[in-house]
Amino acid sequence: MLVGNIENAQAYSPRSTNRSSSADPRARFMFHEVSYRDSLNEKVSKVPSEAIARATDQMFDRYFRAAGLDPVWLDEMREQIKGRDVWRTADQLVEQRAGVVHGLRERHVQRA
Repeated sequence: MLVGNIENAQAYSPRSTNRSSSADPRARFMFHEVSYRDSLNEKVSKVPSEAIARATDQMFDRYFRAAGLDPVWLDEMREQIKGRDVWRTADQLVEQRAGVVHGLRERHVQRA
C-alpha cells in the first residue's frame, strides 16, 4: 500500500487515475503490507501472515501493476515491505523509475 506525507504532491494512489504525477523532491511516501484495522477503534486485528501476504499481493496486482508501475521495482519493493514500513522520497522514486512519481516540482519559497 502506498501512503504519503505528500505535502505539495500529486502522486499515484490506488483510487487515482492520474498517470502523470509530480511531487516536491522532498515529499515522502510510505509503502507497507496490507493491515487489518478496525475502522471504529483503529485496533489492528491479528491475521495470519499468509493472509496478509496474499492480500498485499492482490493489492499490488490490482492497483500498482494495473497502473503500469515498473514490475521489477514492484517486486523489489514487495520484498522490502515484508513486516516493515519502507519510506522513499519523491526524488528517490523518480531516480528509481518506479512509476509512482514521474516528475519533480520546483520548490516554491514563500515570502513573508
